[in-house]
Amino acid sequence: MAAVLGAIIALHPWSAKKPPLGKSTLITYFVNGTVVNAKNNESISQAEVTVVGRTEQTTTEQNGNFSLMLHDSLSSIRIRITKPGFKTLDISSVIPNNNLLIQLAK
Repeated sequence: MAAVLGAIIALHPWSAKKPPLGKSTLITYFVNGTVVNAKNNESISQAEVTVVGRTEQTTTEQNGNFSLMLHDSLSSIRIRITKPGFKTLDISSVIPNNNLLIQLAK
């Protein structure tokens, strides 16, 4: 069974520029976290992390860390984590929150 630890997502404003007249403000946020094996807590590299229903996606680094960049204000998001050999996991979270630690099960 896949488990989520600290299923909290941190969105930190990265930049906010004044828009031209007639344009809305676009703010960039990051969602950061780590994906590990539920059985032994070892880092999972090359897992795909996507925002469901949107185009943002990334893969985890060798140490299991990932960072997603989002370009607007959101109150909640749904993230899907996939890796061959592991069960797919979907997570919903309210924003803003803090770092995300995800355990994937086989």
